[in-house]
Amino acid sequence: MSKKKISLIPWLLLLGIALVIGLGAYYNYKYCCGSCHKPKHHLGAHHKGKHGHHHKGGHHGHPHPHPPHKNGLKPHQHEMVNVNSGISTQKVDIPKFSMKTPDGKTIETDSNIGFAKNDFHIKEPVDGAMKNIASQIGGYLKQHENKELELKGFYSPEESYNGSFPNLGYARANAIKNFMINNGIPSNLFELSGDEKANLIAKDGNVYGPFEIQVIDKPDAEKEKQALEAMRKEIIEHPINLRFKTGETQIQLNDSQRKEFAQIAKYLDKNTQASCIVLGHTDNTGSEETNKLISKQRADFVKNYMVDNGINADKIHTEGRWSLDPIADNSTEEGRAKNRRTSITLTK
Repeated sequence: MSKKKISLIPWLLLLGIALVIGLGAYYNYKYCCGSCHKPKHHLGAHHKGKHGHHHKGGHHGHPHPHPPHKNGLKPHQHEMVNVNSGISTQKVDIPKFSMKTPDGKTIETDSNIGFAKNDFHIKEPVDGAMKNIASQIGGYLKQHENKELELKGFYSPEESYNGSFPNLGYARANAIKNFMINNGIPSNLFELSGDEKANLIAKDGNVYGPFEIQVIDKPDAEKEKQALEAMRKEIIEHPINLRFKTGETQIQLNDSQRKEFAQIAKYLDKNTQASCIVLGHTDNTGSEETNKLISKQRADFVKNYMVDNGINADKIHTEGRWSLDPIADNSTEEGRAKNRRTSITLTK
């Protein structure tokens, strides 16, 4: 009997191993793989858009509706937005550019223009489709000589800005304007503005399509001429004076000066023959040779600053005036501080 029992042991071991493998396969299927074959409803059903991308709906199975598409903003994928942020935080498609003319014509492309967060410089390279859009808009304006463009740029509540224009949205509008100018649209056919806007579309750290373009009627020619003349007189009578500390070439800009910058930029755009001049000044501290150098450096620094902020370099002249034109008494610290300045005005 003992020999027969001993001979059954290997068979019992094999049977036990087979049972363990079978039970393991059963529970693995039931608890791990079984759920893979069930529809997913916790974030809304996935579906493919017309461009073949998977789209995800909103919470509780309700899909996110497309936001109203105003000109530059027309996403073709649902976005999910962090409620504490002004910029989308999920992966989304680049929103497609689209605008309508007053006669109902649609000008659009699947491409768009992007900016880095907190920045107003256009991300390069720009898709050739956007250059084609600029050409289409320019062609429309040539056929409708009584029309011009209203261009509004946007920034999110969480973005910061320390440039020369009133806000980041305005600076972005100016960058788009320069892009359009470089693609054949005259500079005097733009009216710019900038505003804050939540839920801008972001991808890979860049903000895409934060602007709107609308075709509007040109103002009455005589009224515009009078407005430009009033603007010219105001700029000449009240030049922008940027202050510097002794030996420094850094700009200290305030909100009022940003508005004045925008006025000068607008005048230079509207009057294609106009130009401005940047005059560097110093107090009488130090040698004449040093002050001549510093005053020219300050003027050139401000010109470079203006160019970097989107003003045409060909329209900006510079001159170092050192201590020749004081506006206050150099015998006092207060007077010397007023004399250390760079003035921006129009050439007469």
